[in-house]
Amino acid sequence: MELIELNNLTKVYISKDLTSFKDYFAALLGRIPEEKFFAVNKVSFSIAKGEFVGLIGRNGAGKSTLIKLLTGILTPTSGGLSVLGRTPHKSRRQNNYKISAVFGQRTQLKWDISAYESFRLIEYMYEMSHARWQSNLDRFIKMLDLKGFVYKPVRTLSLGQRMRVELCAAFLYDPELVFLDEPTIGLDIFAKEVIVDFLLQIRREKQATVLLTTHDVSDIEQLCERTMILDKGKVVFDGNTAGIAEILEMGIFLEFKCENREVKLPTLLEGRQVTSEPHYLKIDGVEKAAVPGLAQAVMALNNVLELKVEPPDFEKVLKNFYASKTFSKA
Repeated sequence: MELIELNNLTKVYISKDLTSFKDYFAALLGRIPEEKFFAVNKVSFSIAKGEFVGLIGRNGAGKSTLIKLLTGILTPTSGGLSVLGRTPHKSRRQNNYKISAVFGQRTQLKWDISAYESFRLIEYMYEMSHARWQSNLDRFIKMLDLKGFVYKPVRTLSLGQRMRVELCAAFLYDPELVFLDEPTIGLDIFAKEVIVDFLLQIRREKQATVLLTTHDVSDIEQLCERTMILDKGKVVFDGNTAGIAEILEMGIFLEFKCENREVKLPTLLEGRQVTSEPHYLKIDGVEKAAVPGLAQAVMALNNVLELKVEPPDFEKVLKNFYASKTFSKA
């Protein structure tokens, strides 16, 4: 079942270069040409129930505009858009009962009361049965480790604590669709680990469809099997997160630790990115299919004590993706 469907969705902003009073008067008469800015430009994709999708792009790429279109805050200029089987800007009230959102720098909880009291408000706002509410709350308190501060006023919580109660509130009423915008921004290692583990569990259980926007590529790498990259209002990549590296032919990194000091190099390594040091051999940019053959060739000539196989660094992959000729033409 497709929860989100877009067909050539477009959002255009129109501006006029007005620098003087004469320009304003001329604009009223229609004598100053309009400039069109395509914030979202003929975007088409669908997201199925239970998917966990990452959305990334540079500042100004159109991410915020796209989210506002999906939530019904903005009306599209043209194209088709369906969220939960409805047109978002025409059905905001109905969709809001089944949609949730978390924004890293903003709170949806009441500042001067405890998180627990805000959770009680959610029970009544979304007309939940008390048994269902209590069951969800008990489970999320345990998963997000909220017990020590759930009864404290939200204004007294640290950023990491507040983000954890925000996530609890976002998933408490079993929404079908959740938008997460920078949920780990500014968090310490412990808080981030708790949140990532929680979201991984949500993904495994397919409790909700999640669209995650973030500048932290490690979040995308850990949480999202599918990634969309937005640039200049267009989707320039939509596929398996690991597939970005495959498109750019960015290979795997191999490191051999050898008993022998002088590492012998097989002829298969000619033309490859090789670094040879005492007891160590490092090979970068190896295609996945070539890994077994290269490993066997090195082991045949050396007494290998340890072999490390590492996938491409995702942040490096994205930088190369932005710099690639294919991307700049998209």
